[in-house]
Amino acid sequence: NNNNNNNNNNNAVTTTKQQPSAAAAAAAVATTTTTDPTLEHIPQLLQDISDDDDDTGTGGDKPARALRMLFSLSEHASNGNRTHMVLVTKRLVPTLLQFLQDCTCGSSEQYLALLVLNNISIPSPNKRTIALQYGGAKILARLLCDDPSCHLMAIILVNLTFCDAELRRDLADPSCAVIDSLAYALKLSSMTESEFETVESLDDGDDVKEKLQSLLLHDLQLRPATSDLDFTQNARSKDLLLSPHDLCHAETARWCLAALKNLTRPGTTSSSPVAACTTLQESGILTLILRLITTIPPIPPELQEVSSVVTDTAFLNATVQWEANSMQDAALFCVLNLTATPESRAIVIQSDGVQLLSMIADYHATDISVDEANQMEFQSLKARMALSYLLGSSGHFGQARGTNTTATFASAEDSVLLLSEPEAAVMVELLANTLANRAKEGPGGYSAATFHVKWVLYSIRCLLTHSLNQQLFATTMGPRLNALLMKALAEHSMKTTSAVDQEAAEYAAFSLYLQSNYGFKDRFLPAVYGNQDNIKGTGSLAAKVLTSYIHMESITPAGRHAADQLLLRLRYLDFKGSVSELAQQPLLMESDFSFDEELRKHAETILVEKRSHGSRPHDDVFDRPILRSRGPKKGHSSRAPWEKRSVRVFPSALLAVQELSFGSSRVRHMDAIDDIMVANNIANSANGDKTESYNYLWSWQDATVEIQKNIESGDSFLCASGGAAKQSRQPEGPMSIFGLTCGSMACTTDTTKDT
Repeated sequence: NNNNNNNNNNNAVTTTKQQPSAAAAAAAVATTTTTDPTLEHIPQLLQDISDDDDDTGTGGDKPARALRMLFSLSEHASNGNRTHMVLVTKRLVPTLLQFLQDCTCGSSEQYLALLVLNNISIPSPNKRTIALQYGGAKILARLLCDDPSCHLMAIILVNLTFCDAELRRDLADPSCAVIDSLAYALKLSSMTESEFETVESLDDGDDVKEKLQSLLLHDLQLRPATSDLDFTQNARSKDLLLSPHDLCHAETARWCLAALKNLTRPGTTSSSPVAACTTLQESGILTLILRLITTIPPIPPELQEVSSVVTDTAFLNATVQWEANSMQDAALFCVLNLTATPESRAIVIQSDGVQLLSMIADYHATDISVDEANQMEFQSLKARMALSYLLGSSGHFGQARGTNTTATFASAEDSVLLLSEPEAAVMVELLANTLANRAKEGPGGYSAATFHVKWVLYSIRCLLTHSLNQQLFATTMGPRLNALLMKALAEHSMKTTSAVDQEAAEYAAFSLYLQSNYGFKDRFLPAVYGNQDNIKGTGSLAAKVLTSYIHMESITPAGRHAADQLLLRLRYLDFKGSVSELAQQPLLMESDFSFDEELRKHAETILVEKRSHGSRPHDDVFDRPILRSRGPKKGHSSRAPWEKRSVRVFPSALLAVQELSFGSSRVRHMDAIDDIMVANNIANSANGDKTESYNYLWSWQDATVEIQKNIESGDSFLCASGGAAKQSRQPEGPMSIFGLTCGSMACTTDTTKDT
């Protein structure tokens, strides 16, 4: 080919001539033993796999040699062969799947075919084609039920289910039967050898789900309520803990759990994994999954010498041994995913999930290595996040009403929602990593795809329903957490594409709003956020972010309330220090807290409209506990307003506002709410300047001695207030935000019944 003008045509012809004939391809394959095969050999290789003219069938030399060559072609990810073999060579996947259904279980040929299928199941473009177009997920899941010893099938299912949310949703469809089959295979592989030998093999027409239900009946009868277990007695616990060493096919169980973890993983919307979670909970396998993560607290050293309880960490199922991708690690992820889905929370709670998760979250072992400590810390974090979804996701300030809630102002130090100081630091680190789409290396680490930033923000929002967690974050990680929350809001409102959607933005905004209660006296954010002149345009960087967010059409009502309140109090919050100071902690970077060029340029274009400032908070609204009591109504004048059953205690007047603010069922507001002004009015009432606010009586808790004296003396209508008491009188109409009678045109209305 020397004619430059005809290079293109000649090359095309040359390429065509290089295509071997069927006979030539067969001869080439037959003689290819030491040289590498090429993609052109694939048609003949598939013919050799399908060729069963001789007596050996799928176990002959030709299928084995062909499979070895296909494995060689698919072994390396860098050459693009894997995608070509699936998307261009249309016959490959159906041929392999048919071969697997025909070959002998446990044969070397089966193993080779699975190795090829494993390689080509890794690239993202191949997953839907293999899993759904050719029915690979359904076929492999059913084959796994027939032969749970073959954990490589489960690994391929893990590859196929590590995919986008849309494909996960399609795979979770009951018609695929993938989840039911994985649950059945998990149950079989989690049996002991003696138990497994008693299970009858599946027939072609058997329903996997029905078979699974009968197998699980024994588990339901065996396992009593977790709350009834005495983990200090060795004999009682031993039969209820599942050790991987006792399982007949532990590797298969591990990878089945990993596939279920993938399928139940929450996407960007809370409804995305509903089908998977529903199918999983209907399968009944949750009981087994919870047994796998049941742990026994370490025996205190002072009791080990006098106790007969085994202290071996393997027996205790200690979380220090739950390495990444271990059976327990995957099982706990499954539970975490279920708790992130509202429709699945009830079944986790009913299955003693709260107690089991709290044992993991509070697990603390001594005399362990740094790597073991990191692993234990990571598993505790996952359990605490699951608990936050279960107990902090509904019925609290700014949330929809629900039944599975804890007291908003619970002060019990043993609450399962309470974080430790190290946990708070790990949670902030997790938020920084997910915002930056960054992995954490080493024991206790995770990939960039393990957690979605939305669900980390949601967990933080749920944890902040407990006032003690608010205080902990404020005193230990305050400016760091606040800067990350502000950055999440900025990414949502200022970037064209962002992982922070409208729900995640609400979680960030409301969390920032709650934490701003502690930003009046202590540092709220670095100075760059509050400086009016740090960027072009009018307004501080914080005001620009909030203004941009508040003008978005997709903003939620709770998010709008949070942004409004932040803008009202912005001038009174403490902005000082530098962004670089926030990075002075291991594993956090300055870039985590600063805005990139895109965000800064967008911020320069935002003009902050002139707004009225909110009220300046009084000093006594922050940390002075306050009592609230319902005043007597007409016809009930004999009732003592400070009798025990009618009194509520709040950590501060600022926190007491929450039940009278956004979403309140007690007060209906006609005008915009300023929480600080309401808190000031409550404090004034407790100080004796007003006798009532919002149809309640208020008093500082440190004045309870005087209240008790008043009750004992029979003067039920005296309100203690700093040594002075004033007569209370029930007004004729509802009270305004200023504590004045509104008359017929009420600006706020009390909507609660007398209790």
